[in-house]
Amino acid sequence: MGGETALDFALAQPERVTALALVGASVSGHTWPQSPELSAYAAARRKRDTATLAELELTIWAAMGRTAPGGELIETMVTSNAMRRVVSEQHCVVSTGRDAEPHLGEIAAPTLVIHGDRDHPEIAVIAGRLVADIPGACGEMIPDADHYLPLRTPARLAELLLTHLP
Repeated sequence: MGGETALDFALAQPERVTALALVGASVSGHTWPQSPELSAYAAARRKRDTATLAELELTIWAAMGRTAPGGELIETMVTSNAMRRVVSEQHCVVSTGRDAEPHLGEIAAPTLVIHGDRDHPEIAVIAGRLVADIPGACGEMIPDADHYLPLRTPARLAELLLTHLP
């Protein structure tokens, strides 16, 4: 949820943002389509069921599977983070009080939007919206990558980030 947080911050504190790189980002205020997988994911979060949450995380976001590049590390990370996520969500205020989606046109920082071609399909929809609505934003789709771009395609992602960020 780093991209969503970065967008919210860029709108709340524009003078503190010199550039944005949104990698596999969602955006606050976006309505996700209903699906059995996402409903089960939300239910596991509500129930604080870390085992189910980790398994669904792998199914939904690591579409390339455990045997693709970075797969073993992703599985370890997701399993470890499930407990942290459940605990942190109990103590975290998530909403800034203002959804970013209707205010994307107010973002002035140079913005690069990156997503993997095998990420959740809604991430591609969101990426298109970000590129269309943020003035001057550029988009890049990385082939053979799901939601875990830093572990699936680290060299290509680093190249894009180093070219874009000051």
